[in-house]
Amino acid sequence: MSGRPGTQTDFGLKRRDRTFASPKMSHVEAPTVSVAGVGTSEDGSILWFMMRPAKLSRGEIAATLIALMMAFVLVAILPKTSFWATDCANKFLQVENFVNNPGTLAIPYPGRRIDPELRFFPRGGHHLLVHNGVVYSFYPPYFPLLVVPFYDVLGSWGLYVLPLAGLAACLVLFILLGRVLGCRAPGTIALAMGVFGTPIFFYGVVFWEHTLAAALSGAGLFMLFLAKDRRNQLLLGLVAGALVGLSTILREEGYVLAAAIFVAFLISHRRHAVSFVAGWLPVMTALWLFQWHVFGNPLGIHAMVYENHVSKGPLIFLMTKAGDLWHYLFRYCENPMLAGIIGIPLVLVVVVGLVPRRPRPTLTLIVLGVAVSAVMLGTTSLVVEKHPLLATRFTQGLFPGAPILILFALAGRLLASHPRGIVRTATLVGGAGILGTALLLNRRDIGIIWGPRHFLSILPVVLALSWLGYHELQGTMRGQCQRKILAGFATILLLCGLVQQVHALRLLALKKNVSARLLDAVRRDPTATIVTDVFWVPEELAPVFFDRKIFRVYSAEDYLILLSRLAAAETPSVLLITGNAQSTLPPAFQDRIRTGHSELLAFRPQQLPAMNLDLYTINPAPLSAHRGHDSSSIVSVASSGGRVDPEGLGGDGGRAAGGMSAWDGRCRGGAGFPSNWHTTAVAPSPSGPGP
Repeated sequence: MSGRPGTQTDFGLKRRDRTFASPKMSHVEAPTVSVAGVGTSEDGSILWFMMRPAKLSRGEIAATLIALMMAFVLVAILPKTSFWATDCANKFLQVENFVNNPGTLAIPYPGRRIDPELRFFPRGGHHLLVHNGVVYSFYPPYFPLLVVPFYDVLGSWGLYVLPLAGLAACLVLFILLGRVLGCRAPGTIALAMGVFGTPIFFYGVVFWEHTLAAALSGAGLFMLFLAKDRRNQLLLGLVAGALVGLSTILREEGYVLAAAIFVAFLISHRRHAVSFVAGWLPVMTALWLFQWHVFGNPLGIHAMVYENHVSKGPLIFLMTKAGDLWHYLFRYCENPMLAGIIGIPLVLVVVVGLVPRRPRPTLTLIVLGVAVSAVMLGTTSLVVEKHPLLATRFTQGLFPGAPILILFALAGRLLASHPRGIVRTATLVGGAGILGTALLLNRRDIGIIWGPRHFLSILPVVLALSWLGYHELQGTMRGQCQRKILAGFATILLLCGLVQQVHALRLLALKKNVSARLLDAVRRDPTATIVTDVFWVPEELAPVFFDRKIFRVYSAEDYLILLSRLAAAETPSVLLITGNAQSTLPPAFQDRIRTGHSELLAFRPQQLPAMNLDLYTINPAPLSAHRGHDSSSIVSVASSGGRVDPEGLGGDGGRAAGGMSAWDGRCRGGAGFPSNWHTTAVAPSPSGPGP
């Protein structure tokens, strides 16, 4: 679609130069805006453009290097084998297993001789599952496999090579995507928006695959936006599809992004859609065949736990999805009333941004001002929270958690009707990606998860659109005063994002240091057997998971049965870790344990009370010898309602207690799931849900 000499085809719009007119200038000549020199070489080679490092200015290169240096310093000064969330620790278990047991996905269980039926296996909620008597991680193995070579060579530093590389690629993509879309902002401003106004920097220094997945998806979109003629659109479309496919392998949100890209380009440029699918399908077909062979499900072990709301009926399904939209787009704190005060103005922003008629500039500024006030309130409530770690469970709302994206929502109609087709296409991709991701997420899957991490794969393009939307909104303002007010509001949004991310990095340092202290306390104790009733403890101890025998008990009766087994195996001592709010042992029973046993450590991190623990060294023989005497009284204590939700910390969403029955039913042959998948190999204990 090269068109006549001197013209170009811009997603259905033939134009003689890369220009666009702001709505306020429709009656005058539109200003010419260069799009980073795309296609300016004599042969029109896109690859020529992509290989020219001079396309990044010195300021942009310097800003990128400074951001990477900051990330490098954070990784250097923080403990590397303690982790932000149990999700990350589980991935580290996989890395360790691949290093020590190459060629297998199965996770060894050091305590299997004591517990052959896996009754006391520390599954971490649903993080470790049993399939045909073999333990597998709930998380896909692909990112840990990619990490193994770096870990082999660099040790603990190798865990962070790919997250840092993904962060570096995202920083560059923020600039390049903005240029392709026609942003008039300097690249350094776009870079600041991406680095300091969203969670992307946070996940660049965390052992997780988010930044790598976002970089792959952003690169795929960049390829598609560059494909401007028949000669290179097939090649770039194929490469784009393959890149988004690789992103999907790492993060299932890529399915939503791939669907959004296909629909958007099918509407605007069918050849791009066809070439994209032709590149995406081979990658995904290989993945589906592999997962079907290993896990019995083409979507793999991770996707198998997604709840099927449709079975509950259309009305409940619609109500559930409405609640999911609220939670993942607008909610930012646990208190329902405060959440409404913060979220309702953001809903109003979306409504105003999508109305067919352009609202008056004064109304736009009023709505934006109220939204800015709500974001400031949400940011303040987060910073002063007394239990900051638990508060992160409700920071997944996209717009309050990445405030600069409010500009994208408010300018939605302007971007959707933009004179440049490429902007309209990008807007459709961004909007559909956000909506689809929010609809497919499940509020039960909340835990210690900072910010709207599920949206990071769509973040590079939406950030560019946010800055472009700001300029479009500037074009609708009347007079210099209104423009300055708009600029002030945008600055406040960026500053709120900065405060949130600084708070997150401070919390990351606290969490990793506290986890390192707990790990150090366990390492200094010579006891080789660990028993805990707190679901997240085994993964917190990931670096010693394969060196110790770690068991988890779910009731007082479980505890006594396990002690009997340990005594029969002549285990000299046991390190008991209990006392947390997520404990499944009733308080009265914990008091019995304390009686006659010296307390080894009262683990009380003052700034993170959610991680309070008690550590005891116990001789299992005397207790097990009196089991017959104490059994009835202890079991009566256990069945008297003294249980609490053990899954309230760390991404398990309450499954092991009240929510366990639904999960167990799905894993034992619910619709669409193999009947031989289950969380344990034994029936639940009499006192409640089993392991």
